[in-house]
Amino acid sequence: MTKNVTVSQILLTGIFAFGLTIVEASDHLDKGLFNIVHDLSDFYAFKNPRDNGHVVFVLNYHPNAKKNASLFSKPTRFSPEHKFVVALREAKIGATGVKTAFVLNNYTEYRFSCVFAMPTEDKDQIQTGNCVAPSGESLSVNVNNKYGSQGKTFKVFAGLRSDPFFMAAIKMVKNFKSNSTNYPNPGSNDLVGKNVLSIVIEANIKANFGTVDTTLFAVRSEILTQEAQPKRLDSIGRPEVTNMVLGVPCLNFLIFKKSICEQFNQQNTFLKNRNNKKQIMSKINLNLKRWDKMDYQVNWPLVNNNHPLSELMYADYLVMDFAKPFDESGYFEIENSLLAEKPHTTSGGRWLDEDVIDNILTMYISHGRKHYSDFVNGPTKPAKKYFPYVRSPN
Repeated sequence: MTKNVTVSQILLTGIFAFGLTIVEASDHLDKGLFNIVHDLSDFYAFKNPRDNGHVVFVLNYHPNAKKNASLFSKPTRFSPEHKFVVALREAKIGATGVKTAFVLNNYTEYRFSCVFAMPTEDKDQIQTGNCVAPSGESLSVNVNNKYGSQGKTFKVFAGLRSDPFFMAAIKMVKNFKSNSTNYPNPGSNDLVGKNVLSIVIEANIKANFGTVDTTLFAVRSEILTQEAQPKRLDSIGRPEVTNMVLGVPCLNFLIFKKSICEQFNQQNTFLKNRNNKKQIMSKINLNLKRWDKMDYQVNWPLVNNNHPLSELMYADYLVMDFAKPFDESGYFEIENSLLAEKPHTTSGGRWLDEDVIDNILTMYISHGRKHYSDFVNGPTKPAKKYFPYVRSPN
């Protein structure tokens, strides 16, 4: 019997054999094989589980980061050429039901930013950084100091951590290509034992955002160059927009040509109309429609030939309500509630240990009517519910 194997599957298998995380996992390597140094792998935003007056952001960077020096490599450190940013804008509900959308305040943006010095030349590669909050407060941080740094309005940690993401990534890609929903139980976490560089920011809500007209916020992360006119190199809002909606997969093995995912990631996704929108929306619609057909039923009737989730995926940012409590299952709860035309009950965002893949598969395939799972139920190391939340490296 002849088995059809795609080039991408062969390369994925070979890459895994050498221990590299080039999988379609959240936004891991959606920039391609040659851009790891400015690749954001994940972004999380959640209320402090123990203090409703604080919000936490976790920006993960550089998939498969290395803990120790070896004959061929040094320990992985933050690039001193880049600025790491968490950006927020006030949001209001623009529409509900199948036309659910948010209207953002395009005049005020709240930004947390971190830059890092060049690591020392010795084998330990000691590194320091500096972070600035919307409050105007600035904090110095020593990379890999497990206690981080604490100021009056925010605190920050930066360093190597166990990758909190979990997913049967290779199986998901194969299933998508074959229109299958069958995953082995238990599933195989393709990121088990991997590390990333993490920036964790915990901020006092009142001190950094003051009194605003709304408690609803759009939140995203990005990497910029440190130039007079900075260039956006990568960004993340919601998980899996590139690798499960836009690219499926989003691997780019070309050096001189940008994939549609790279084009998307270099845009300001707070903006409603951006370059190449027609092509990007066409890909998003195409793949969302394909997910919907996985169970051979139409669970998402089209609206003017558009999938009801397409504009929400194009608006690639997490949505949070600072007035609502922390919830371990907050991802897309606000949006799902608006789609169902009912009040939301959580602060939204995304918790570290939330099984977003099961959430996404269930949402895309069945509109929540039947649960679908990749049967990978947790990360290599479960998160802590206190600062810095992410766990020590493997």
